[in-house]
Amino acid sequence: MSHQCTHVLVRCMDFRLTREMNKWMEAQGYIGDCDLVSLAGAAKVIADDSEPGEMLLGQIALSAKLHHSHCVVLFHHSQCGAYAAEYTFADAVAEKAKQVADMKKAAEIIKAKNPSMNVKLFWANLRDDSGREIEFEEIL
Repeated sequence: MSHQCTHVLVRCMDFRLTREMNKWMEAQGYIGDCDLVSLAGAAKVIADDSEPGEMLLGQIALSAKLHHSHCVVLFHHSQCGAYAAEYTFADAVAEKAKQVADMKKAAEIIKAKNPSMNVKLFWANLRDDSGREIEFEEIL
């Protein structure tokens, strides 16, 4: 029996994202149609060229091989602890700029290793500390 999905979604493991992100995924039609990978900092490990980045690239390749996914969705967010542990940002604009640059770098690496994959980038702006109010934005 074959089972497949169209997307593999890579998101940060931050629990504050879960409630609103699940609502967003449902509205986008991703629930039941994507493999979900959660890792602190999401695609940061790919951009950093670290060992966990190779593991994440392996998960993406495995999704394509086993489930025939053809699109990777990279999802980063404001107030990310994985970034805060490594960087000091002057403000929220600087934090977003660094993460968007990392997502774009990771997207290039993913496409180089998986030429048939499309990559979409999304940003989740936590408008409160608890994640009850999140603004979602596609990065073009």
